[in-house]
Amino acid sequence: MGVLPGKPLPGPGAGYDPRCSCCPLLASAESDRLEAEGSGVTMRDHDPRLVYAEAHRVRLDVETGVCVLTEEIGGTGAGYGHDVEIDAVDEPMADHLFISPRRGPLQRLRRP
Repeated sequence: MGVLPGKPLPGPGAGYDPRCSCCPLLASAESDRLEAEGSGVTMRDHDPRLVYAEAHRVRLDVETGVCVLTEEIGGTGAGYGHDVEIDAVDEPMADHLFISPRRGPLQRLRRP
């Protein structure tokens, strides 16, 4: 599996259409605007001092097309993002890997 090198991309602008504006892949003023239009709570509502990222570093796995890395460049969340490792593609996987473990009422409140 190859991964395209991550290049800084300017923050999303008009036309950015995240699948879900409450948890967009690229958090930005545009995703907040879309969330506000849908009467949702925006990131800026949570933190009025928020400074949006100037750009995002994005990496895609070339075999699957899956986004395996994002990183905010600049802004309040500089360095934040996600990093995913793909262990296998088109290989059989045990069913137990796809069953959520039972959670007790307090486990939902704990943070890692």
